[in-house]
Amino acid sequence: MLLNATIISFNPDIEEEIIVKINEIEATCFIGYCPIKISLGESYPVEISLFVIDSLDVKPQSDGEKITELVKLENARYSLKGFLSPDGNLNVGFDIKDEIFEDYQFLFGQYVELEKETDSIVEKLRTLESDLDAADEFIANEIGREYYSFFENKLSCINLKRREIDRYDIYYLSPTGDVAMISEDRKLPNAFVVVYNFSFILKQFKEVIYPELIAYNLSPNQLELLKRIYLKK
Repeated sequence: MLLNATIISFNPDIEEEIIVKINEIEATCFIGYCPIKISLGESYPVEISLFVIDSLDVKPQSDGEKITELVKLENARYSLKGFLSPDGNLNVGFDIKDEIFEDYQFLFGQYVELEKETDSIVEKLRTLESDLDAADEFIANEIGREYYSFFENKLSCINLKRREIDRYDIYYLSPTGDVAMISEDRKLPNAFVVVYNFSFILKQFKEVIYPELIAYNLSPNQLELLKRIYLKK
């Protein structure tokens, strides 16, 4: 579902983070995929979905409320209230379509509320500043070392490589050694956040998507192509 979004601002420290305006509502978003150069003040068709790291609770609005709103709270949290349509779109002033709502079909056609703590883990990573050992241990505990690597060039993983003293590249390295660049020339701790986000997506593919694909007897090349599509890289 495409929406028209106007670029309000870019985050100079986090390349993928922008603020957009959709239907006169401002929202901070993370760019998952963008094949074109975008400019401040210009409008573009976008697709909005949720990126949920912590648990998400969707429930009917209390006291029979019928509120439609998206409110940014403290600590980078969002409170969302809106109408969950019969076809699974959440309207918070604009429509959000996400597979997560398929688990709440019993709430379709009702006004619901949810809080999504998008950045509790991200905020923790940012407090680590330039501590590589602490970040490595933290991401390993949250994600698992089989999905990422610091400085090891590990196949089928998200890799962090030092470019200069305080600059880093993040890339996915395929099973055959092909490099898919994710982000270049990033400072710490922002590079930690990028590694975490894409390692999380890679883990989702292996644990959620891959089991659904087994029945199709796909070749390794086909599976790798689907993985790259899922990573949007």
